[in-house]
Amino acid sequence: MNKEIVKEFLKNMKPLIGNSNYYVENTEKNNYTKNILELTQNEINDSIRNLTINDYIDGPTASKMYGSEFQIWVFGIELFYNPIYIKIEFRSPSHLIIISFHNAEHKLNYKFNKD
Repeated sequence: MNKEIVKEFLKNMKPLIGNSNYYVENTEKNNYTKNILELTQNEINDSIRNLTINDYIDGPTASKMYGSEFQIWVFGIELFYNPIYIKIEFRSPSHLIIISFHNAEHKLNYKFNKD
């Protein structure tokens, strides 16, 4: 993956955080992580907003549920010494869904060096 493509995705994704076409999926894993780490929605939003190229793991790949028209991107961060797995679905230039925001179940393999 080219770093410039990831940078472009991050640039286009960040303004969508918090708008009416953005949300974090309400799943058991996401809710558990949110509750155990006592995260507010604003803290989750800030974590997504603060993603960098060094947090990149994978993508874009086609959505298994919706096909190639929706892009799936994967990132990872550390919050309170917990590795967090983040899967983002970019549905259109104005529609963003955080499918996963939970404790990583496997080692996070970053494509670019984490400094």
